[in-house]
Amino acid sequence: MWTDDVWVADSTPVECARSREAVARSDLAGWVEYGYCASHSRFFWGLRLHLLATLQRLPVGFALAGAKADERQTLLGIFDTDPTLLAEHPGQTLITDKSYFGRDFETELAEAGVDLLRPARKGEAQMQMQMQMQMVPKPRQGSIHTADAAWNTQSP
Repeated sequence: MWTDDVWVADSTPVECARSREAVARSDLAGWVEYGYCASHSRFFWGLRLHLLATLQRLPVGFALAGAKADERQTLLGIFDTDPTLLAEHPGQTLITDKSYFGRDFETELAEAGVDLLRPARKGEAQMQMQMQMQMVPKPRQGSIHTADAAWNTQSP
């Protein structure tokens, strides 16, 4: 279906209600929850859409999860739901944001043949990210913003 060897993963909030009255009478109670969106600097009541896509914006996988669901576990769940996803696309490079971190998570991706590429968190070495970014081909103009931001990562 596609031949891209670079994928991007991220999530975004899906707000389901804003007022307390709407939350109280909503039929979504039990499915949705309060969460925090750091990129918007606000709390929300809703779900979180997790998306795995190619650099050309073609969706590869998705999940709709609670607002507090761990992004790493949700991404691994996307891969578990469709085992052929990684089996038919060995050697994938996955670009994510800083929240996709952790030794166990990174080990699990590496064992599945996925090279994780993400910005360094505070206290982590910046050099590894810069070396990895040089190995990934620059996407064509019009790629999704997350990928463009990753290529523009500057060391302090």
